[in-house]
Amino acid sequence: MVFVPPPRPSPRAQELGRRLGDVVDQYRREHPDLSGMEIRQALRLAHRDSAARPAIIVLAVAAAVLGGALAAYSRKPGAEGSGFPVAIFAVILAILVLWVLFKRLR
Repeated sequence: MVFVPPPRPSPRAQELGRRLGDVVDQYRREHPDLSGMEIRQALRLAHRDSAARPAIIVLAVAAAVLGGALAAYSRKPGAEGSGFPVAIFAVILAILVLWVLFKRLR
């Protein structure tokens, strides 16, 4: 098994990490009973508020559009044959697009 180390943080990420650390340290001095769990929860909430909402909206819109395409192609009234192969293709395409969007927005 080959181990690939994670990429090094960019200078901006390092600067942001230092600033966040300073803010957490200052808050800890003001509130000595602050637990590590509370810090993790706060960081999760901050990340969710800043990045997760647009990601969820984009994923939801993409799923709705691809779901609509699936419904349109697989249920044509009066068409000969089955729409099943087209439906499978649409589902695979929807999964692929959603996976790519999810990976890019993480």
